[in-house]
Amino acid sequence: VVDNGCTATNFKTLTATSSPLYCAGPGQALPINVDVVDEEEGEVLVSWMIEELLSSSHGFTVEYSPDGAQFEALGDMNSPKAFLGSMNYYEFQHLTPKRGRNFYRIKVHGPSGEVFFSEIGEAILFNDSEVAMLYPNPTTDQVIIELFENFGEEVQV
Repeated sequence: VVDNGCTATNFKTLTATSSPLYCAGPGQALPINVDVVDEEEGEVLVSWMIEELLSSSHGFTVEYSPDGAQFEALGDMNSPKAFLGSMNYYEFQHLTPKRGRNFYRIKVHGPSGEVFFSEIGEAILFNDSEVAMLYPNPTTDQVIIELFENFGEEVQV
């Protein structure tokens, strides 16, 4: 744009891909929702939506991690729970998460064998509204301390 002899420019980076599931900028993935549905019983609900035309050619595996690094498969979802306009809605209920932080993602299997991952979602199950957890208890070798809130201050152990 040129205005009063001053030139201004603006650039936007676009990413082109042949994958219909990935249509965003670098580092973005299929969004998921992770909600604690029953704190007392320890139930977590993982849900996501995808275009109806795409979901019939793709498979979905819900993966879980207690530490956010090493994921394992919880189960496969190939049938949507509901249809919302042109979107298929999926949900998976995890009935045995641990107390503390729990991490989830969706592994998407494409029709040609390609694999994509959703963003990572997190659910925190507290023990009586505590701000930290120590486990396993009892232990013989190592113990894990999880801090849920440090109130903006240094924590000493």
